[in-house]
Amino acid sequence: MKALSVKQPWAHLLIFGLPDGTIKKGETRTWSTPHRGPLLIVASKTEDKDAMDAFGFERNSLPLGKAVGVVEVHDCRPMKPEDSELAFCGCYDGAYIWLCRCAYPVEPFGVKGRLNIYTVNCDDVQYEYAERVAILELNNPMMNKLHVKNKAAKEIRQRFKPLINTNELELFKTGSTGL
Repeated sequence: MKALSVKQPWAHLLIFGLPDGTIKKGETRTWSTPHRGPLLIVASKTEDKDAMDAFGFERNSLPLGKAVGVVEVHDCRPMKPEDSELAFCGCYDGAYIWLCRCAYPVEPFGVKGRLNIYTVNCDDVQYEYAERVAILELNNPMMNKLHVKNKAAKEIRQRFKPLINTNELELFKTGSTGL
Protein backbone atom coordinates (compact mmCIF):
# COMPACT_ATOMS: atom_id res chain seq x y z
CA MET A 1 0.00 0.00 0.00
CA LYS A 2 1.26 3.50 -0.76
CA ALA A 3 2.13 5.60 2.28
CA LEU A 4 3.01 9.18 3.21
CA SER A 5 4.76 10.36 6.37
CA VAL A 6 3.04 13.35 7.97
CA LYS A 7 4.09 15.14 11.14
CA GLN A 8 1.75 15.20 14.11
CA PRO A 9 -0.75 16.75 14.69
CA TRP A 10 -1.38 16.92 10.92
CA ALA A 11 -1.62 13.12 10.62
CA HIS A 12 -4.12 13.02 13.48
CA LEU A 13 -6.18 15.84 11.94
CA LEU A 14 -6.37 14.00 8.58
CA ILE A 15 -7.76 10.88 10.24
CA PHE A 16 -9.65 12.10 13.33
CA GLY A 17 -10.13 15.83 12.80
CA LEU A 18 -10.82 18.40 15.48
CA PRO A 19 -12.95 17.83 18.60
CA ASP A 20 -15.86 19.57 16.82
CA GLY A 21 -15.77 16.88 14.12
CA THR A 22 -14.14 19.00 11.39
CA ILE A 23 -11.82 16.73 9.38
CA LYS A 24 -8.71 17.97 7.58
CA LYS A 25 -9.53 17.14 3.94
CA GLY A 26 -6.38 18.36 2.26
CA GLU A 27 -2.68 17.73 2.78
CA THR A 28 -0.24 20.26 1.35
CA ARG A 29 3.12 19.65 -0.24
CA THR A 30 5.44 21.62 -2.51
CA TRP A 31 5.15 18.82 -5.06
CA SER A 32 2.30 17.29 -6.98
CA THR A 33 1.41 13.61 -7.09
CA PRO A 34 -0.23 11.47 -9.76
CA HIS A 35 -1.30 9.04 -6.99
CA ARG A 36 -5.03 8.50 -6.62
CA GLY A 37 -6.59 6.01 -4.26
CA PRO A 38 -5.77 4.71 -0.79
CA LEU A 39 -2.86 6.29 1.05
CA LEU A 40 -1.62 5.05 4.42
CA ILE A 41 -0.95 8.00 6.72
CA VAL A 42 2.16 7.44 8.82
CA ALA A 43 2.85 9.78 11.74
CA SER A 44 6.46 10.94 11.53
CA LYS A 45 8.79 10.45 14.49
CA THR A 46 8.89 14.21 15.02
CA GLU A 47 6.08 16.62 15.82
CA ASP A 48 5.32 20.06 14.45
CA LYS A 49 5.62 21.69 17.89
CA ASP A 50 4.00 24.97 16.82
CA ALA A 51 0.99 23.14 15.35
CA MET A 52 0.72 20.88 18.43
CA ASP A 53 0.47 24.01 20.58
CA ALA A 54 -1.85 25.84 18.16
CA PHE A 55 -4.34 22.96 18.06
CA GLY A 56 -4.14 22.34 21.82
CA PHE A 57 -2.40 18.95 21.82
CA GLU A 58 0.04 18.06 24.58
CA ARG A 59 3.51 17.24 23.33
CA ASN A 60 4.14 13.51 22.80
CA SER A 61 0.44 12.72 23.28
CA LEU A 62 -0.10 11.42 19.73
CA PRO A 63 1.45 8.31 18.11
CA LEU A 64 4.84 8.90 16.50
CA GLY A 65 6.59 6.64 13.97
CA LYS A 66 3.41 4.67 13.35
CA ALA A 67 0.72 4.25 10.73
CA VAL A 68 -2.45 5.89 12.06
CA GLY A 69 -5.02 5.66 9.26
CA VAL A 70 -5.93 5.61 5.61
CA VAL A 71 -7.32 8.32 3.34
CA GLU A 72 -8.32 8.21 -0.30
CA VAL A 73 -6.51 10.81 -2.40
CA HIS A 74 -9.00 11.82 -5.07
CA ASP A 75 -7.29 14.89 -6.56
CA CYS A 76 -4.12 16.96 -6.45
CA ARG A 77 -3.85 20.51 -7.77
CA PRO A 78 -2.16 23.83 -7.04
CA MET A 79 -3.48 25.22 -3.77
CA LYS A 80 -5.82 28.23 -3.84
CA PRO A 81 -6.49 30.60 -0.91
CA GLU A 82 -9.98 29.11 -0.49
CA ASP A 83 -8.37 25.68 0.16
CA SER A 84 -7.05 26.89 3.54
CA GLU A 85 -10.13 25.55 5.33
CA LEU A 86 -9.58 22.08 3.85
CA ALA A 87 -5.88 21.98 4.74
CA PHE A 88 -6.06 23.77 8.13
CA CYS A 89 -3.24 26.05 6.97
CA GLY A 90 -2.73 29.14 4.85
CA CYS A 91 -1.95 29.05 1.16
CA TYR A 92 1.76 29.40 0.39
CA ASP A 93 3.87 29.80 -2.75
CA GLY A 94 4.31 26.59 -4.71
CA ALA A 95 1.83 24.63 -2.58
CA TYR A 96 -0.18 21.73 -3.95
CA ILE A 97 -3.21 20.42 -2.13
CA TRP A 98 -3.82 16.69 -2.07
CA LEU A 99 -7.58 16.37 -1.66
CA CYS A 100 -8.52 13.52 0.66
CA ARG A 101 -11.74 11.75 1.65
CA CYS A 102 -12.91 8.48 3.23
CA ALA A 103 -10.48 8.78 6.17
CA TYR A 104 -10.50 6.04 8.77
CA PRO A 105 -8.14 5.01 11.57
CA VAL A 106 -6.15 1.80 11.77
CA GLU A 107 -4.66 0.15 14.82
CA PRO A 108 -1.31 2.01 15.00
CA PHE A 109 1.68 -0.06 13.92
CA GLY A 110 5.33 0.87 13.50
CA VAL A 111 6.49 2.06 10.09
CA LYS A 112 9.89 3.43 9.16
CA GLY A 113 9.02 6.73 7.52
CA ARG A 114 10.54 8.05 4.33
CA LEU A 115 10.35 11.08 2.11
CA ASN A 116 7.85 11.20 -0.74
CA ILE A 117 5.28 8.45 -1.30
CA TYR A 118 6.59 4.98 -0.50
CA THR A 119 5.27 1.43 -0.27
CA VAL A 120 4.41 -0.34 2.99
CA ASN A 121 3.54 -4.04 3.04
CA CYS A 122 0.31 -4.20 5.04
CA ASP A 123 -2.16 -6.54 3.38
CA ASP A 124 -4.72 -6.39 6.23
CA VAL A 125 -5.01 -2.59 5.91
CA GLN A 126 -5.36 -2.82 2.14
CA TYR A 127 -7.99 -5.55 2.52
CA GLU A 128 -9.92 -3.45 5.06
CA TYR A 129 -9.84 -0.50 2.65
CA ALA A 130 -11.17 -2.73 -0.15
CA GLU A 131 -14.00 -3.90 2.15
CA ARG A 132 -14.97 -0.31 2.92
CA VAL A 133 -14.95 0.62 -0.77
CA ALA A 134 -17.08 -2.39 -1.66
CA ILE A 135 -19.65 -1.48 0.99
CA LEU A 136 -19.76 2.15 -0.17
CA GLU A 137 -20.24 1.06 -3.77
CA LEU A 138 -22.96 -1.42 -2.88
CA ASN A 139 -24.75 1.17 -0.77
CA ASN A 140 -24.56 3.86 -3.42
CA PRO A 141 -24.20 2.56 -7.00
CA MET A 142 -24.22 6.15 -8.34
CA MET A 143 -21.12 7.01 -6.30
CA ASN A 144 -17.95 7.67 -8.28
CA LYS A 145 -15.86 4.52 -8.27
CA LEU A 146 -12.92 4.68 -5.90
CA HIS A 147 -9.53 3.68 -7.20
CA VAL A 148 -9.23 0.10 -5.96
CA LYS A 149 -8.22 -2.30 -8.69
CA ASN A 150 -6.92 -5.26 -6.74
CA LYS A 151 -8.07 -8.85 -6.46
CA ALA A 152 -9.27 -8.41 -2.85
CA ALA A 153 -11.68 -5.64 -3.85
CA LYS A 154 -13.22 -7.78 -6.61
CA GLU A 155 -13.66 -10.72 -4.23
CA ILE A 156 -15.31 -8.51 -1.62
CA ARG A 157 -17.68 -6.94 -4.15
CA GLN A 158 -18.80 -10.44 -5.19
CA ARG A 159 -19.16 -11.53 -1.57
CA PHE A 160 -21.39 -8.59 -0.60
CA LYS A 161 -23.39 -8.19 -3.82
CA PRO A 162 -26.28 -10.35 -2.56
CA LEU A 163 -26.61 -8.04 0.47
CA ILE A 164 -27.68 -4.98 -1.51
CA ASN A 165 -30.83 -3.42 -0.02
CA THR A 166 -31.04 -5.89 2.86
CA ASN A 167 -30.94 -5.47 6.60
CA GLU A 168 -27.92 -7.77 6.64
CA LEU A 169 -25.81 -5.10 4.92
CA GLU A 170 -26.76 -2.62 7.66
CA LEU A 171 -25.85 -5.20 10.29
CA PHE A 172 -22.49 -5.80 8.59
CA LYS A 173 -21.70 -2.07 8.49
CA THR A 174 -22.37 -1.78 12.21
CA GLY A 175 -20.37 -4.91 13.02
CA SER A 176 -23.39 -6.87 14.30
CA THR A 177 -22.97 -9.89 12.05
CA GLY A 178 -20.37 -12.61 11.72
CA LEU A 179 -19.68 -11.91 8.05
